[in-house]
Amino acid sequence: MPKRVSWREIAVDVDAAEGEAVVARLKSFDIDKSQTMGCSICPGADHKMSYRLLECSSETCKGASPVKCAWRGKMVTCLDSEHVSIFEFGEHSSETASPGRKKLSLAQKAFCRDLAQNHIRPMRIRHALSRKFATPLEDLPPLKMVQNFVNHYGRTQMENHDRLQELTAWIREHAYNGSETMTEPFTFAWEMDNAGLPIVGNGSDQKPFLVGITTKALMLRLMVLPESFILHLDGTYKTNQLDYPVMVVVVSDRSRRFHLVAVFVMSQETQPMFQAALLALRRLYFWISKQHLTVHYAMADDDKAQRNVLAVVFGDNPHFRFLISGAE
Repeated sequence: MPKRVSWREIAVDVDAAEGEAVVARLKSFDIDKSQTMGCSICPGADHKMSYRLLECSSETCKGASPVKCAWRGKMVTCLDSEHVSIFEFGEHSSETASPGRKKLSLAQKAFCRDLAQNHIRPMRIRHALSRKFATPLEDLPPLKMVQNFVNHYGRTQMENHDRLQELTAWIREHAYNGSETMTEPFTFAWEMDNAGLPIVGNGSDQKPFLVGITTKALMLRLMVLPESFILHLDGTYKTNQLDYPVMVVVVSDRSRRFHLVAVFVMSQETQPMFQAALLALRRLYFWISKQHLTVHYAMADDDKAQRNVLAVVFGDNPHFRFLISGAE
């Protein structure tokens, strides 16, 4: 049987702020192991806690002895209450304090989460931290630490899939297959592989990124008399929050009410991209309704590429009219 470790208590069942203060007083350490298991902090709990084993990484201990420092730490955090218990075992090779690593405080982490939810990039978040907390950039944790925190939060809490391989897998997993319910969201694109799954590109000039998102119920809003609606293209997005433009496709009825049909995320606002989006929309409508999409009236932003594409895709209909031609 493995030898039982006699852990010494440093802090037991303390709140997150006090736990952070305790950790700040420890010498430099690395996380050796990290896992999730049943919570032992809360009696009879059915939720989880994080369990982390720590090992000394202090430069003063490394310089004091050729043998690896014997100090070890253990930190368990309830994922429900965020209460922390911290333990230690063994002694440091040197009692001399080592320069502590710069870490994000609880308030800074909360601020990072708020900005991450608005899709602000880590570098801009770090500059915002400097302004928010009146702290020079050189006194803040390094950019890599902010990147790791924001990216981990995005992947685990926001379902951000900003890595190409993960993003492509997510899009293909949610691609239209015909079995979706009326309100179940799915993805679609113009280019397809041999398996009938979307080819979305990587965002480069050679392989631009394009994906559409909608539901059957939204698409069937087009299943009305063509003279009773106007098709609108709206390239609306905020450049300070999103990396890629978003094109919204809506229809307006005779009561001047607007109804969403689909949303496209694209890496370029060019005529080939707009054309691929509308061709994908038209094909998807046929798959769902078994009818060809006929458009009599269309409107778009003051964008020549959008106007040209609408004429190319729907101009074979002799009744097609572009109602507003921008500033011309």
